[in-house]
Amino acid sequence: MGLSGERMISGFVMERIQIGAIQINNVNLSSALEFVSGLVENKKSKNNYICLPDGYVLALANKDQKLQSILNKSTGTFPDGKILEKVARLKGFDSVSTVSGYNLLEHFIEKPNISHYFYGGSEESIEALASEIKRKHKNPNVLGYKSPPFLNLDEIDNNQLIRKDIEDIKTLSPDIMWVGISSPKQDYLMANFAHFLPNTLLIGVGAVFDYYSGRVKKSPDWVKKMGLRWLYRFVREPKRMYKKEFRTIGFGIPFYLSQIIQNRKSTNSNKNNIAPDKSNDQNKAKLK
Repeated sequence: MGLSGERMISGFVMERIQIGAIQINNVNLSSALEFVSGLVENKKSKNNYICLPDGYVLALANKDQKLQSILNKSTGTFPDGKILEKVARLKGFDSVSTVSGYNLLEHFIEKPNISHYFYGGSEESIEALASEIKRKHKNPNVLGYKSPPFLNLDEIDNNQLIRKDIEDIKTLSPDIMWVGISSPKQDYLMANFAHFLPNTLLIGVGAVFDYYSGRVKKSPDWVKKMGLRWLYRFVREPKRMYKKEFRTIGFGIPFYLSQIIQNRKSTNSNKNNIAPDKSNDQNKAKLK
């Protein structure tokens, strides 16, 4: 079935499904919301962070052992790409569906008893996000916004600039810290600094700040359902997205086909291993 592990948090078991080199949770939006709500209510657990990998992160993780470890040791790793959903369903987990950071934010920003901190994006992006949240919501429980320093991936570990920001955020003790930088940078950041925020759940949401503020247009629902979000992004921003999307497709299509072949072989093997039912022959012999 591809089940690789489970973790009991917020009152129920979160199964893990092996997809390539990473282990995603057996979730859909409904169960993801329930899980996150439980984490926010139960502040005893430390080092809590949630990753939302897409096909691109899956491709990177298959060659990056550190990223594999970050994703597999997270509090939750929710599928945010159609390929992850499709492969999980191939393995027999029919209830799995993509969980987007946008939907998580949209749900929890409405909860007056949950406090938030937004960390990510450029200065323009974070200002636009703050403005839109204030416009959409009467009394949003937001404790702060901050655009982090621009750093390369290898500069994130134990970075003193980020550490100072984290110490400032710790004094505010938000329930959720939304981390809005590109993957895998946000995954590295959360894994390295979550333990400094014992009462805060970190959720990596990538470009959601820009989508929520309206600075970047979201792909239509029908595009997402068809698994063509990558194509929509590429058409809109070809110069910025071509490397990422072509790497995603270059890995994703062969990987998905290999999973189909593997699944069929496994199904055929199971059929061949089923012992024939000889009960009818025995009954016939008794009648004679």
